Amino acid sequence: MVTTKDIYDLKLLKEGMRVTEFLRNSSSSIFLDELKKLNLIFIDAQQRVFLTGKGQVARKIGLEKFVELEEFEKELTTDNIRETYLRNNLYIILLCALNLILIAILIYINTQVGQMP
Repeated sequence: MVTTKDIYDLKLLKEGMRVTEFLRNSSSSIFLDELKKLNLIFIDAQQRVFLTGKGQVARKIGLEKFVELEEFEKELTTDNIRETYLRNNLYIILLCALNLILIAILIYINTQVGQMP
């Protein structure tokens, strides 16, 4: 979400203000939809807008910075999942190889013991 214009700011939102008033101040329903999609605001049955916990943090640090941090977190999580998946696959291959070596050693020992007089 790009928020280059000054009118797209969470500081315009007062807790409990009506959606129509918020739209009049921010002049964008797209902005309202983006805030809902990011779970920064909650709209109750009386069409009043409230900030969520994430929304309060976004208000304090700035909306653009918050969105950047969210995207960075998603990127880190995705990279970490791929890395963990590859590492786990490597461990499974290593475990299978060690099992095959152990089986070969046990078969060799068993055949040597069976040949003793």
